[in-house]
Amino acid sequence: MEKAFEGLGDDVVFLVLYTREPHPGEGDFFDCPQPNSYEEKLDYALRSIDELGIAAKMLVDDMDDAVHKMYGSLPNMAYVIDKEGRIAAKWSWIDPPSVINSVNSLRA
Repeated sequence: MEKAFEGLGDDVVFLVLYTREPHPGEGDFFDCPQPNSYEEKLDYALRSIDELGIAAKMLVDDMDDAVHKMYGSLPNMAYVIDKEGRIAAKWSWIDPPSVINSVNSLRA
C-alpha cells in the first residue's frame, strides 16, 4: 500500500489505525485470537509493523475501538484530512488512485 503513495511527498502524513484482528484465528497473517488486553493489542500492532514492514505511523485504538467507531467502523476506510484538520475526502474502502487525486486537488 505504501508504495502506491510514495510520490506524494513529505508534506503528506499517513497514519494507520490498528483496531482489531480482521479474521482472528482463521489462519490469516497472525492466526491469533482477538486481543484480551490493551498490551496484547499493542503487541499485535507492533508485530504487524515489523512483519509487514509498515513504515507509516501506527495508532492503536483503545479496547472499545472508540476512534474506529467514531469514523464509521468499516474495515478498510481511508480519510484525507486537510491542514486545518477538516475531512476533505473519505472512502469506505481505501482506493489509492482516489486518495492520490484528492491529495493533489488540495494542492491545486
